[in-house]
Amino acid sequence: MDQGHVETRIDDSFKQKSFQQRWFGSRSFVLRGFTFLATVVLFFNIGWLGELAPYWRHWIPKFSAYFAEEDGHLHRPREQFFALSSAVISVNEYSWAVVTPDFITGAAFNLTTAAGTRYRPSDKVLARYQRFQKEVDTYERLENEQCIRAYSSGFQTTRRDVALVSHERNITTSILAFGYTAPGSEYTNGWICSAEKYCNTRSISSTDWEVFGKSIDHCLSKKATEICSVQFSFKIMKVLIAFNVLKIVAMLYILFRFKAEELITTVGDAAMSFLQIEDQTTHHMCLANKRHLYRFWSWRRDPQPYTSSPGRWHRAVSKTRWVAFSLFFILCLAVVVLGFAMGFIFLREKNPSIMESGIRGLWDMGFGIVNETALIYISSESLIKTAITANVAQVCLAVIWTWYNGIICSMFISADWSTFAFKGQTLMVGSPTGSQRGTWLLGLPFKFGVPLMALHVLAHWIVSQSVFLAQAEILSDVGEFLQQVSDCGYSPIAIIFACIIGVLIFVTLLVFGPRRFKAGSPPIVSTCSAAISAACHPGTVLDEKAGYEKLRWADVGPGWNVGVGHCSIIPDRFFSPTGETNAYARPPLEGRLYA
Repeated sequence: MDQGHVETRIDDSFKQKSFQQRWFGSRSFVLRGFTFLATVVLFFNIGWLGELAPYWRHWIPKFSAYFAEEDGHLHRPREQFFALSSAVISVNEYSWAVVTPDFITGAAFNLTTAAGTRYRPSDKVLARYQRFQKEVDTYERLENEQCIRAYSSGFQTTRRDVALVSHERNITTSILAFGYTAPGSEYTNGWICSAEKYCNTRSISSTDWEVFGKSIDHCLSKKATEICSVQFSFKIMKVLIAFNVLKIVAMLYILFRFKAEELITTVGDAAMSFLQIEDQTTHHMCLANKRHLYRFWSWRRDPQPYTSSPGRWHRAVSKTRWVAFSLFFILCLAVVVLGFAMGFIFLREKNPSIMESGIRGLWDMGFGIVNETALIYISSESLIKTAITANVAQVCLAVIWTWYNGIICSMFISADWSTFAFKGQTLMVGSPTGSQRGTWLLGLPFKFGVPLMALHVLAHWIVSQSVFLAQAEILSDVGEFLQQVSDCGYSPIAIIFACIIGVLIFVTLLVFGPRRFKAGSPPIVSTCSAAISAACHPGTVLDEKAGYEKLRWADVGPGWNVGVGHCSIIPDRFFSPTGETNAYARPPLEGRLYA
């Protein structure tokens, strides 16, 4: 070392990253993580198009069979599996007949004399009942209560033809009444009540059950193997893959085109940038706030008096944004209420017993469970059409939630910014270094973010149970495929809960919006970069360390004119809470002019 030369070491310890910051707290880590997850999803989707599809088709029926009961009814989890996965169930077309006891032993019958007959049966119908008679002695015996319960649903998946045995005798025919069903229709089980429309099977007494005036003693029912499958749409999958590819390309472009750690994505990033390089266009605007920024840009930048009461949280969001969100929310809620009213009227006409049971009847219909009296489309063969219809509500909810999240985050960000007037704290940045703070994990403080995230998940689940895809393959009485229908079902009770949750979402804004900022807070900047810039003119040269240490918003001395002060973000070490005359930074004074 040369004599007289002093080697100085630059202290950059304030820029040292912790283990968590280095490996898990950077923007690049988040981008790489999301890119990896999106790539995994993409390969999973492509795998469905290739070798994985046969394996899924093999295991899903085995999984579904676990939930089936021996008496032909389905466990509740099985029903939920159908509703959530949009599985395709096989619904059986079947024939029914009120018969005399000797029908079982092969007694002759005449369909033209049966009760309710309005036309001469065709040869095809006659052949059906001849086959019916040959097989009836192999059918399972069900008591009246079991029979009513087994055939109460309009979607018959576990049984086919049924003979209703009556003690009555008839010397001319052994079939006293007959008919066949249209699966998935509100007319399917009407015969149980001797009606042509929906039958409320709960109102039927099994002890004195009559069908078209004929007393029923017991039933003989043909069991059927339940079949469940998953329908796969190549068109929808292609669109899904295309969007996933686009998303991955966009993230890779950002990763390789830009330095992720230098991107400005938070209020703290913007403030740090403006402290390092001042923005000359916002000089003499230290009291500029988000809502009145246009006034500072357009008018002469005259000094403004400081008021220690900046207002309420809702001022962190522009009036236009509030009005637009409120109108869109009210419009969506009105459409939901109107749709519920129309569906309820339709349901009341098809199933009057719902009115008798009140809310209990709606509750018994369940969440996301297919009911033949609560279908929006009947016998539509377009899967894409019904899938789009079933998910319109999800799209609207996603728009509402994105809008809502932006509003609620703006208010909490402004609340955090206001804290700089009362205590020294570091900036909240996207890639924290040293003592800097990272962003909130859920976009909000943990105690608020977790409940709102839970509300978000619950809202999407409830909406998925309100309007849902219901697909069925119609099978003939001998198990042959006839057609496939894609309907949209709806659940009135789920729609009611969806409305309640929607109102609850809006109420949270009404709770947070009127909250006041603490007296002495800085102007509300929210996420407005110009307002943030206006608050970052410290009036002195700051070293690089300033952006990494605790900061304050304070009066930093005289402004551009005599008697005019100036406020800015400044390192906390320069601040004197008592306002000493020799202190560089002090609390701003009420009513004093600042620029």
